[in-house]
Amino acid sequence: MLTAAVKELDRSTLEDIYQGKNTGPETSGILKIINLAGSQLRKSFRQVPENEKDVQNVFEVLLIGAGIRYERETVSVTYSSKTYYPDFTVGMLDLAIEMKFCGNTAKEKTLIAEINDDILAYKSKFGNLLFVIYDKGFVRDVDAFCGNFEEQEGVMVRVVKE
Repeated sequence: MLTAAVKELDRSTLEDIYQGKNTGPETSGILKIINLAGSQLRKSFRQVPENEKDVQNVFEVLLIGAGIRYERETVSVTYSSKTYYPDFTVGMLDLAIEMKFCGNTAKEKTLIAEINDDILAYKSKFGNLLFVIYDKGFVRDVDAFCGNFEEQEGVMVRVVKE
């Protein structure tokens, strides 16, 4: 039995074999990222963002400044016959981050469908999901908007008001 274990270790990396979670540092890292989104994102714009890409670019600068190691739109998640690419992933936190931009009243309704779709896909690969919605004033009831999503384990939603 020990010989088989040694052979498995030779064939695999430690990350492939070790499945435990170090939840203290993981939770601390996730809280740090949530704080960046919630309290620093809006302040970081020199000009009013016009689209989701503008929000992603500023958030990326915040991640760099905070010293958080991430990947941007490189990790793929295949779910059914569709491939998804989270905006940011933080591997050591088992975290996918998706940025959304709400620039009109119709977008609020489509965001709900987009987030539900993303949750199904991303949960197949990540234990923690963070959705950051940059709202230009069209999400009227933030608690109602976030509530049902956050009932799911490992799902966090932050609405950043302009």
